[in-house]
Amino acid sequence: MNDKVVSQLMRSGGVLSGSELSSETLELVASDLKSEPLRPVALYIHLPFTPALDFSCHKLAVVTHRESDLTDYTRLLTSEIKLVTANFSTNPRVHRLVIGGPCPNYLSDLNFAELLNTLACSFDFADDAPITVHIDPRRSSRVQLELLRGLGVTDINLEVRDVDPRVQAAIGMTQSIGLIEDTISMARNLGFKSVNMDLTFGLPLQTAQSIQETVNTINELSPDVISCQQFIRRPELFPHQRGMDSYGDLSLAEKLSMFYRVAEGFRALDWEWVGLNSFVRPNHSWVGQTQPDSTGFGPHGYFIGQNETTLGFGVGAVTETRNLLAHNILNITDWKAHLESKVPPYEAIKVMTAGEKRDRSDLNTLFAKKAVPNGSSALALLSDLGFPDYCFESCDSGANVQISDAGRHWLPFVWPVNGPSVAKNGFL
Repeated sequence: MNDKVVSQLMRSGGVLSGSELSSETLELVASDLKSEPLRPVALYIHLPFTPALDFSCHKLAVVTHRESDLTDYTRLLTSEIKLVTANFSTNPRVHRLVIGGPCPNYLSDLNFAELLNTLACSFDFADDAPITVHIDPRRSSRVQLELLRGLGVTDINLEVRDVDPRVQAAIGMTQSIGLIEDTISMARNLGFKSVNMDLTFGLPLQTAQSIQETVNTINELSPDVISCQQFIRRPELFPHQRGMDSYGDLSLAEKLSMFYRVAEGFRALDWEWVGLNSFVRPNHSWVGQTQPDSTGFGPHGYFIGQNETTLGFGVGAVTETRNLLAHNILNITDWKAHLESKVPPYEAIKVMTAGEKRDRSDLNTLFAKKAVPNGSSALALLSDLGFPDYCFESCDSGANVQISDAGRHWLPFVWPVNGPSVAKNGFL
């Protein structure tokens, strides 16, 4: 490695950002990509545009009503993809693709076709690779779903916070049961392999009783996978969330009670609890595959298969290779300027030490409800973040440790609260 780069890394604790990202440091990412051409690849594409923000939105989002903004962004995504794939001698083998954002299906049919065509030409997709698009049911239609299915999309994830009309009104995101039911029905009829939903707890006007009723309603709607996330109001990061000031914030005890109702409610209905915060319906294909060695956890949730290199494209996206993490620029104007100058749009690069790589791997293993060695330093990291000792349990005659059932109820609260500081200081 270049001596100048080594010196910079030592001074910065392994994280380089802003003016420190010289051509030599940018070459670190390219070199790391070139070194692992045969490693399975996962792709994440961030589409930040939305016609309006609901109060609960916590993603990098840009409100626009100009079609030209979406078209320009799609064109620059193509440039970014070509800039990255130029580092490979052959098209990388892709095992998963996720297209996310506040409202990805705000993209026009033409732009979706262009984006997916660029990806198909730039990567070699495995025959069984799941291709997932997050959608807002309010923006979906049968024509759009037909197009996505025809373009090879296999799974859709409905951006639904709660099905309770009172909660929806409080956050400004009204989606009727009929609308959600129709979207799921259309997706089933069009042959999508998995129709998934989000569920957020800790929102205004939610109670332990109301969220139990939500679980029952979701069970009747019968999506395939539910991803459950805690809502944490952060108006200093997302000013639009000040629109919920009058409701106040729920206590930790109230949120713990809600998640307990969610987890035990789905369990009572025979759903499978996967990892920490995902639930799979009884007849889903995952149930037969989620053996201890096959379930993995990565930057974008749970999956079946091997650990992967993750390539992120778009504002704020994260690339994760075997040795480093690269975080894209958050400001869309600066992101565009870099790509128009044919410069990788990284805001920060983190080169991981051997210990950090072990910690990251062990954390992902624990989150997938698998065991790590008893002496793993990842256990100490979780303890420092406030994870109580009773949430761990010994296994394999004491040689290994895994998260207990109590830990599965507790960790979703500890990790999101501390995640931003960890990400800032070490991308963990």
